[in-house]
Amino acid sequence: MSDIAFMDYYDIIYYFNDGKAVIDSALDYSEDSVDAVVKLNVLYPELDLLHDFWDSYQFAASNLDSTSVFLGAVTSLQAHIMARGDWSSVSKWWTEQKIGTPYSDEYVPVGWSELSASAGYDYATDVIEV
Repeated sequence: MSDIAFMDYYDIIYYFNDGKAVIDSALDYSEDSVDAVVKLNVLYPELDLLHDFWDSYQFAASNLDSTSVFLGAVTSLQAHIMARGDWSSVSKWWTEQKIGTPYSDEYVPVGWSELSASAGYDYATDVIEV
């Protein structure tokens, strides 16, 4: 049996998944702000603003726009549940551990399943949100 309770695992992956979605959204908005500056079509505001807005976007994109930034945390959680029990897959762990919890009808979020797959821990499609 795993040392982590299913409900704790559930909370962790949903918070992590939501946090990654916020970061992805922030990158999109940052890029949109650069586009808005360019669309000003007024020389001095563009000259005064574009460089700094572009630099901010580039910094965010180069530091956060990568799955690899998140893989350490994903790997450690998935390795924990696999190492602490006799599970053949994270899908089997998910399916069996949620029985009898308030989350028995829940599915793995798509974003988390994609990160998990990138870390080498694939979920079966029948446990992933549609």
